[in-house]
Amino acid sequence: MKKNVKHFLAVLLAGTMVAGCLAGCGNSEPKTESSKEGTPEASGSSAQAEGTVDSSSKEEQKAPITTDPITISILTTRHGNATNEANDVWIFRYLEYWLNQQGYNVTIDVQQSMEAGDQLAIMLGTDSLPDLIWGPSLSTSNAVIYGAEEGMLLDWTPYLNEETMPNLMALFEEEPDALAASTCIDGAVYSLPYMGERTYGETKLCFSMNYRVYIDSTWMEECNVDMPATMDEFLDMLRAFKNKKLEGGEEVIPLVSVSNFLEKMIWIQLGHYGNEGSAYGTTFTIKDGEVVYPAFTEDYRTFIEIMNTCYTEGLISQDFFTMDSTTARGLMTSGVCGVACDWTLNNVKDFQNYVALEPFAIGDNEVVMSLDSLYRTGALWANADTEYPEVLALMLDYLYSPEGSMYHWYGPMEGQDPLGMLDGWFLDEEGNITTKLVEDGTYESMGLYAKQYVYPYMYVGNTKGAGPLARALAGAEQNATEYTVTDVVTGKTLTGEKRRDYSHDTADEHWRLISMATQEDHMTAIRLPGVYMTEEDSTRAAELSKVISDYVKAESAKFITGTRPISEIDAFWEELKKLDIEEYIALYKEAYSSYMEQKF
Repeated sequence: MKKNVKHFLAVLLAGTMVAGCLAGCGNSEPKTESSKEGTPEASGSSAQAEGTVDSSSKEEQKAPITTDPITISILTTRHGNATNEANDVWIFRYLEYWLNQQGYNVTIDVQQSMEAGDQLAIMLGTDSLPDLIWGPSLSTSNAVIYGAEEGMLLDWTPYLNEETMPNLMALFEEEPDALAASTCIDGAVYSLPYMGERTYGETKLCFSMNYRVYIDSTWMEECNVDMPATMDEFLDMLRAFKNKKLEGGEEVIPLVSVSNFLEKMIWIQLGHYGNEGSAYGTTFTIKDGEVVYPAFTEDYRTFIEIMNTCYTEGLISQDFFTMDSTTARGLMTSGVCGVACDWTLNNVKDFQNYVALEPFAIGDNEVVMSLDSLYRTGALWANADTEYPEVLALMLDYLYSPEGSMYHWYGPMEGQDPLGMLDGWFLDEEGNITTKLVEDGTYESMGLYAKQYVYPYMYVGNTKGAGPLARALAGAEQNATEYTVTDVVTGKTLTGEKRRDYSHDTADEHWRLISMATQEDHMTAIRLPGVYMTEEDSTRAAELSKVISDYVKAESAKFITGTRPISEIDAFWEELKKLDIEEYIALYKEAYSSYMEQKF
């Protein structure tokens, strides 16, 4: 096979980067559902089962392809807090057991690295891939290089059929975008996606990843201001907050933000959606049915004017550009701000005082917010030279089934581990899935426990069916009801399940409820996927992206702080032209053309 230094360096740089290959990535958002952080408890499907799971059941089981001894090698990545060996993770040992129940003689050998991306780069450069890559991510550009061009990655399409991978095919039928986002420019599928579902109280159905702006209602009352309905009213509210006197004499900082939520809010109000968003408009978005680079649109001028006003008038901290999230959240906790822009309300004083900013548009734009996608790509690959691709397909398809999903997320039920490795899970008095080491305080949540003992990496397989099946096995009632929102772009009905009632008693549930109440009329399922380009186009796009993005960020800071006059924005755009921004935009417009034609 062809190998060269350029390819090796490309994957070394991109192997640890998730952004280019995770479609609709939601990994930034803390998993705070209920009190069991990190559990997919509310992410099941309507599929249910009764009684116990009999893993030895072989209904319509086919004869094994081979009865000879097989060793499957896997490279995986782990949660940063995990301390045990990957070979001791329960799901690998259980999959080994499950395959043996199907008539195979399988040993699974797991290699673990906390720097798995770098290790994967070395393996690609030396043509020494394991059978399966479980977690270490490859970008879409490297899927093209090492899949379409080098032939080193397994093409799953021969196995994507009702006979070989029926569970995955059923999920593709429900969410065809996941298959489209997984399909390379040569028509091959090199990465199998992680699949989720739409549930009440989550970003996949009810509210945005990016619109997180919350106002202390007591400040509004004391300053005699109403909920803002325009940007002018929003700025006037911040000005009123700035003049508020605090009992302790502390300096008021009207608005404090983490994760660039203030900037993301403005771009949404200017009509941009379809992506995770960026502070200065350096990620491609959709506006008026077109793919655009926000910083190279007239909206950038409006964005800069608003941010400049906030900075120069002291409506945000003078340390806004250098403040880390810990410092920002400390300010929220101390009560010196009236507007908190954060993932949740876990860090504010008196969370129940906070209301969500009701969405409003700037100018003639429409407020549209993209839901988190139901899939993620880039974390499950196989070696094209594996001896038994059919066995890998059989094993991985099991993870897409309700039973496989349940075992992947939770492990065995209490007292039912056929391997004798784990105590197992049970339901607590509130119906939450838990285990002894969580209840005795060894682990703060089921999610942290599971990352140590049950599974190595979250975004593999799927979550559909895991929770409902577990509850059915535990004899709990299934009280799910249908919950719908209307896609404001397509007009289609987006349907999910409501499996629990949230209350305003906790900060986590309060912010979900107030977010849903204000945002659900602005939702769309349209979200730009990762793009596949030829190696030449991908290399060129990467070169341009670095130069252009760095320049936009540097000049934006100057405009906002006033060290460069806003009157020079036209000159700034001319400078971007000299950096070949028009070529850069053309590359992405072409890469997204088929997706946009399908959606619009």
